Formats: sequence, C-alpha cells, structure tokens
Amino acid sequence: QMTLVTLGLGIAAALLAAAGDRIALAWGGFLFMMASIVDGCDGEIAKLTYTQTKRGEWLDTICDNLSYVFFIAGLSYGVLLREAGLPHFAQLAVLSGIALYGLLAALGIMYFYLLRYTESGSLVTVYKDVGDDLKAEAPWALKAIAKLRFTVKRDFFAVLFMVLCFADRPVWILALTAVATNAIWAAVLIGRRQFGFARAVLKD
Repeated sequence: QMTLVTLGLGIAAALLAAAGDRIALAWGGFLFMMASIVDGCDGEIAKLTYTQTKRGEWLDTICDNLSYVFFIAGLSYGVLLREAGLPHFAQLAVLSGIALYGLLAALGIMYFYLLRYTESGSLVTVYKDVGDDLKAEAPWALKAIAKLRFTVKRDFFAVLFMVLCFADRPVWILALTAVATNAIWAAVLIGRRQFGFARAVLKD
C-alpha cells in the first residue's frame, strides 16, 4: 500500500509538471520530493512487520521507476507546451527525446542485469556490482562515473529536481537527465568484469 502511495505521488507530480505552468511545476517538484521521502517507508514497514517478499521488492522497484518515467515524460510535455512556436522548440523536443531514451535504456539494461545475474529485485544491487567493477579495472572515464554514483540515488536527485522546479528550470532537469541516464546505461553495459555483460546483452 505504501509503495502504491509513492507511485500515486509520482503520477501527481508528473501531471503537475505537464501543465506547463510555473506554479504547477513547483508543486510537481515538491510532490516528486515527497514521493522520495515516502519511498523510504515501505521497506522499513516490511522489515518491522516481517513481511519482506521478493514480490514486494520488485513492486517497489517497478513503481519507483514508473514514477521517474512519468515525471520526465510529464516534464517534457510541460516544457514543449510552454515553448510551442518558439525558435528553439525543435532543440527542446530532441533534448526531451534523448532524456526519455536514456532513462528507458538505463532501466531496461539494469532490469536485464537483475533478471540474468542476480536474485535481487533492487537496482541498488546493480549500482554496487557495476560500481565495484568500474573502480577496479575500468578506464579512468568510467571510474569517474563510478564516483558519481551518488547523483543517481533518489534521495539526491529528488532534492535537486525540486530545487530546479522551484527555480523554474525544467530544461536543466531534462539536460541533466539526458546526460546522467545515458552515462548510466553505457557504464552498466561495459562496466562488468571483462565486458561479459555487454556481450550477453548484445547476444540476447
């Protein structure tokens, strides 16, 4: 139930971000942050009541990720709605597409990793495994990405997104999402030891 409340807050945040209005955007950022806070409750409730299950773990992960996709999609719609008819509309449309592509690609590859290589339903497993490999043997550029893992944790970017929504900077959110998510899927794809994971993805 708490997981579904989190998803509901994420959907509400996305709808507000899609309005194309500055005040609605600020409220959307606030609800996105609230969803992040509430997201920390479902796992604690499960631990305290001894009701942890693999299904609950996957439900938590899927609902969290849906809220990310909905929010970025809603934000993209809101930006394009606000900027319709302006000279840089096409560039913003491309930026929105890159951000959504990067997010979906990153999530898709991480889900593939979870299903094929782990018994877990939590993306934290992917962050840890790939981060350890990147720090151990990757080129310097990918090692730098590994050191920035904290930026893709919800408790960090939810605060950042809220601040940018309050400042009426939705395009900055799209730009950061485009860069971060495409860096994530590239790092996960080639970051496994001896690049075995990349070969498995390409083979499948």
